[in-house]
Amino acid sequence: NSKIVSDLAQHLVTTYYRVAYNINYKNPLLGQIRSMYQQTFSFTKVSIQPFIKFTNHEISDDEVSLITTYFSGALYNVDLLNRNQHTPSVMVVCSSGIGTSRLLLSNLSSHFPSVNFIGPFSTFQYENSDLSDVKLVISSVNVPAKNADIPVLVVPVIPTPDDWQTIADSLERNKIIGSSKSTITIDSLMDIIASYARIEDPNGLQQALSEYINQTNFQKATPLTPSTELKARNNQFVSDHHDWLSAIHTSLSPLIKKDIITQQYEDTIINLTEAHGPYMAIGNGVMLAHAKPNEGVNGLGVNFTLFKHPFNLAESGKLINLVIGLAPIDQHSHFEFLETLLKFIQNKDWINQLKVISSEEEFLQLLMDSKLA
Repeated sequence: NSKIVSDLAQHLVTTYYRVAYNINYKNPLLGQIRSMYQQTFSFTKVSIQPFIKFTNHEISDDEVSLITTYFSGALYNVDLLNRNQHTPSVMVVCSSGIGTSRLLLSNLSSHFPSVNFIGPFSTFQYENSDLSDVKLVISSVNVPAKNADIPVLVVPVIPTPDDWQTIADSLERNKIIGSSKSTITIDSLMDIIASYARIEDPNGLQQALSEYINQTNFQKATPLTPSTELKARNNQFVSDHHDWLSAIHTSLSPLIKKDIITQQYEDTIINLTEAHGPYMAIGNGVMLAHAKPNEGVNGLGVNFTLFKHPFNLAESGKLINLVIGLAPIDQHSHFEFLETLLKFIQNKDWINQLKVISSEEEFLQLLMDSKLA
C-alpha cells in the first residue's frame, strides 16, 4: 500500500537523524508494546534490517517499538478504510492460517449458524485489526485483550463438548445469541413419565435423560467415514520414555528424512509451543504438530507417532501420547483429511483402542482399519 510506505518513510526520517546523531530515545511503553504487539514487533525488527544497514548503526528496541506503533497504526487505518460493514462479529484467531484454523471456523459456523464469524486471522492480523464491529474474540492461542469490552476466549482447534458449552455460554453472555438452555428440565420429564408409567430405576432414568439431552445439545453425532487421498505414512510406535522436545523430534524425523519438511519446520513448531503454550494439543492426548507451509514444507505429508508413555507437553500438564505431524502445502489440500481425523479423535472407542496398543503392528493395523494410513 503506497500510503503505508509514504507514512512510514516520514517517520523513518526522524528515526534516521536520531540514530545518526546518537540521540537516545527511551520509549516508556516498550514493555507494553512488546507484550501487546509480539508478532508485529518481531516482524518490524526483521523488516528494518535494510534500514540498519543503510544507517550503519544498531537500532535500540526503544526505536523499534516506536516504528512498531507507526507500522501498526498504518495497518489499522487501512483495515478501517477497507471495512464497509459493521455487523456485530466474532473474530476467530489462530497462530497460522492453515486448515486447522479454517476447521475451527467451519465448526463454529456449523454449531452457531446465526453468528457472524470472521477470519481466521493470524495473531499478526489480530494485533493490527480494527475491532469496532467485534463483540468477542475466539482464539486457539493466548492473545492479549486489545479492549476491555471485547473479551478473548481461548479454545482448542478441535473443541470438546465442554468447550462447546463454554463457547455457547460466552456467546450468550455477550448477547451474540439468545439463551440455548432448554426450558425442559429433567425433573419435569420425570414427572410426565411417572404419570404414564412405573419407573423401576428413577436414578438410572434421570442419569440417562441427562446424558441424552447433553449429547443432543452439544455433540452432533457424526459417523466415522473413510479418509481422503491424503494418507499417513512413516508411522511409528515408540515404547521408551521421552520429554516433549525429544518426542517432537522423534515424531517429525521421518518427515525430515523423506525431505517432506526441513529442520526449520521442527524448530518452528517448538518455538510456537514455547511462545504460545500447548495450543497444538487438540484433546484426548493428541497433538497436531503443524506450522505454516512457508516455514519449511517441501511437500504435502502427514504421519502418526504413538508413544506408549505419554509426555508432558511444554510442562503444561497436558499429557500427549499421539503426535500427528502435518506438513501443509496450502490451506485446502489437507482440509478434508482434518475433518475425517476430527471424527476419530472425538470417538471414545477409537481413543480407547489407542490406549491399549502395545506394538507397532497393532498401531499400523488400527490406522489401516481406520483408512488413515
